[in-house]
Amino acid sequence: MRVSRARKSHWPSATLKGDGDGRRRFDDRDPTNLRLDATNQRLDATNQRLNLVEAAILDLSEQHRFVVRYTKAIADRDGQLEPRVSALESRVDKLESK
Repeated sequence: MRVSRARKSHWPSATLKGDGDGRRRFDDRDPTNLRLDATNQRLDATNQRLNLVEAAILDLSEQHRFVVRYTKAIADRDGQLEPRVSALESRVDKLESK
């Protein structure tokens, strides 16, 4: 027995039609089924949009990690250069004073 919709009804419904061989199928033109189909289409569209949003957020997070690493590297390099610059300035000052 095959049913075109995956739901069982405990209540008699005018949407069930017999095929004459004891099988029943749902009428696709039933307003409830039409609303269900419309809702499923809207959910599919929403899921597609959410997938795009997820991809954009993942891309932004990757860029954010890159910027953080780059900023930390610059900050560390500046910290290492400061003593060397100070030493060079003092040497230049000594040379200029001669």
